[in-house]
Amino acid sequence: MRTRKAMELPISMIVMLILSVIVFMFGISMVYKFLQAKDISAEIDQRVQEEIVATLREGNELAAIPQNFAKTKIGEKTTFGIGIRNIQDTGEFIVVVGFDAGYTPDDIKILDTDTTQIEDNWLGNFKHQGGIKIEKDKFRIIPIAIRTGTQINPNKQTQKGTYVFNVCVFKDTTPAPCIMGNMASTYNKKIQQINLQV
Repeated sequence: MRTRKAMELPISMIVMLILSVIVFMFGISMVYKFLQAKDISAEIDQRVQEEIVATLREGNELAAIPQNFAKTKIGEKTTFGIGIRNIQDTGEFIVVVGFDAGYTPDDIKILDTDTTQIEDNWLGNFKHQGGIKIEKDKFRIIPIAIRTGTQINPNKQTQKGTYVFNVCVFKDTTPAPCIMGNMASTYNKKIQQINLQV
């Protein structure tokens, strides 16, 4: 009898220890995600944020990227900001970014780019940002980070030039790829573009 009771105590302690470790790991994960999101939003320069707000208010735009050009180097991360103003009922927005084309410094289209390679490796999680809740008559600024990859296809290194990305905003709908053919289904009936010069 004593042996059985002695066994029950360590088993319950092991169960409690496992549960404590799981809760602790979940807490660490949540803190990490919060800090990561805070760092990313902090990267949008205060001046750029003010410019986005002014464009949304004074320019009467529904979505705006006033600073849509940046010079960068391979391996560097560049953060842009898109402002979204909701004039409809409160709802959820989705920002979709898609690679459009690359151009040499002589403005010749780079033909051997691999869209999937660039979107997956350069955009990562910023390719599709969903669940952005904005109340009616409010606005939000959403970061878009692009880390210039080392390759434009599995067999070719990134070359100097300008790489153009389309940015689409969808509201309360299943998002479509961000291409010119889907412009009519976007929230503001427009496609914004970001230009990254490497």
